[in-house]
Amino acid sequence: MTETLEEYLNPLIGSPWNNSITKQTSEREIEIDPSFESLISVATEINPDYTDRDDFISKALLQSIGVDSNKSEIIVPDYDQYEFVVKQLVESSDNNLHIERDILETAMIESLSI
Repeated sequence: MTETLEEYLNPLIGSPWNNSITKQTSEREIEIDPSFESLISVATEINPDYTDRDDFISKALLQSIGVDSNKSEIIVPDYDQYEFVVKQLVESSDNNLHIERDILETAMIESLSI
């Protein structure tokens, strides 16, 4: 989540953080190895937390970006360093982001190219 938030905030405030994020420059579809596909299937079958393959992938994705799928909460490590800028954006009339959650959700959506 830290990288996602930094990627979103950097253009707005002039990159004050050390930005080590690798930007996507091209897109390529790569076939999943049959062993990996099998691993996903087995994990889905033996774990009652997953209803199907898509549920497994969705929960793994949420976990990778720091979202607890059971609580609908996002953990932002060292949030104090972003709080001032996020609050300034929320208070600004130049955007439609009126609460802190809006900033975080927008950052995630842009990061995931949704």
